[in-house]
Formats: sequence, structure tokens, C-alpha cells
Amino acid sequence: MSNLKPGTGISIGKDVDTYEEKNSMLTRTSYGLGGFFDNIYSAAFSVRVIAFYEDEVLLPILLVSIAFVLYGVWNMFNDPLLGHLS
Repeated sequence: MSNLKPGTGISIGKDVDTYEEKNSMLTRTSYGLGGFFDNIYSAAFSVRVIAFYEDEVLLPILLVSIAFVLYGVWNMFNDPLLGHLS
């Protein structure tokens, strides 16, 4: 029972706060590529939406920009709230 320390509970032999798991290059690359393709899709969609509102709907770019800013501010408050509730 050398792992027991008086008054501190059970020691697992490692400092849990500083333990890091080493991931392989393939694992890190697969996570990175997932995020990369997600961001590429999001950026392409945003560019197409802005072009649609500017060219097809004929809204001034200032109004489109204000709409995107308002949407971002709305998400700044709404996303954490809904994340907390779910």
C-alpha cells in the first residue's frame, strides 16, 4: 500500500494535472484536416451569400455587413446560453 498517502487519498503515481497523451502525426493531421475543410466550406458559403445579397438582391454592401455584425452579436449571447441549457 505504498500508493496511500496520509490525508491525501489515493495516489495514482502520476501528476494528473501535467499528464499529456502523445498523439501520432496521423491523428493530429486528421483532426487538422477536419477543421480545415470545415472552415473552407464555411468561408465559401459566406462569400457566396455576400455575393448573392450584393449582386442579386442589390443590397448595399454596408447593409450586408451590418446584418453579419448583428448576427455575430446575436450568436455571442445566444450560443453560450443555449449551450448551457442543452
